[in-house]
Amino acid sequence: MNQLPNITAMLRAQQVQALLLTNDAPESIQYATGFGGLEGMVLITAAGKGFVLTDSRYIEAARARLTPLGFAVSVPPQGGPSAPALRALLEGEQITRLAFLAQCMSVQTHQRLTAALPDCTLEPLGEGLTRLRQIKDQDEIACLRQAQRIAEEAFDALLGQIKPGMQEKELAALLEYEMAKRGSERPSFDTILISGAKTSMPHGMPDTKPVAAGEFILVDFGAVVNGYHSDMTRTFALGSATERMRTVYSTVLAAQETGIRMLRAGVSCDQPHLAAHQVIRDAGFGDCFGHALGHCVGLEIHESPALSPRAKQHLEPGMVITVEPGIYLPGEFGVRIEDLLLIQPDGAEDLTHTPKKLLIL
Repeated sequence: MNQLPNITAMLRAQQVQALLLTNDAPESIQYATGFGGLEGMVLITAAGKGFVLTDSRYIEAARARLTPLGFAVSVPPQGGPSAPALRALLEGEQITRLAFLAQCMSVQTHQRLTAALPDCTLEPLGEGLTRLRQIKDQDEIACLRQAQRIAEEAFDALLGQIKPGMQEKELAALLEYEMAKRGSERPSFDTILISGAKTSMPHGMPDTKPVAAGEFILVDFGAVVNGYHSDMTRTFALGSATERMRTVYSTVLAAQETGIRMLRAGVSCDQPHLAAHQVIRDAGFGDCFGHALGHCVGLEIHESPALSPRAKQHLEPGMVITVEPGIYLPGEFGVRIEDLLLIQPDGAEDLTHTPKKLLIL
């Protein structure tokens, strides 16, 4: 997964001499190098050169993985990445204007670099790298597909183990274990597995509450492959479901299907949200859906753009985005259904294969 040529082309298009990535932006370092967990500094020039300044903990693995991709990997004389080492590198490459990620770099890092690089101007890059990361290539999509398959297989395994009286935290741990067994590097985020009245909290967290018959169980989770996150949510009932539970569930499912049908390249990101919300509003639950319809995913679980009423960016082929409407009734229950979709010119491919018909265990 070599993004050096794409980043170089972006820098040339923006007339930027070079881009600096620091530990303030670990996901961007991984995007640029394909090396997750690497600590140090990465410098990419418009001339097509890539440099990695790291320390002895990473040097062997970094050289083995990154030298074939065109990166020069070194441990500076100071024993690791440092401002003096960066200054020497910039002087050698005759770089006087250095771009950085303003949305990631801390004030402390910026002040330290400004003081250490008196002959170099630090300039915010803007959205160039963000735009690159929004459009996934085939290698990235393959990772996302694999992560989604792992999550779904783990979920199927969990369903066969759920019994009334088991604790939410116990079930969440089982799900994460099933994902790890199948190759997930870690959960995409803290697994949400909640039941009963707690399901009205969109980001409620599991605790020692036992799951009980006649309740909804809401599970929001994902797996990670090569740093790429999957994301899905399913809500199901244990033992039985009331007519009101069935009505709310069918409304959320109809809203999700409406939003998914609208996904295609060129659609403004606010339109699927507004259409899905209208379904929920028409059913009388308009005040019970307060979050965005979805968000892009990749090396981070929440990436831009989002499907929200304020988003005006247009969808593009290669974006991978969630669609996750919900209805939340405080004191009663909540329902959310979430799929992961790949935007295509004439629609969207649903990467989530787990059925969405109301499941009653």
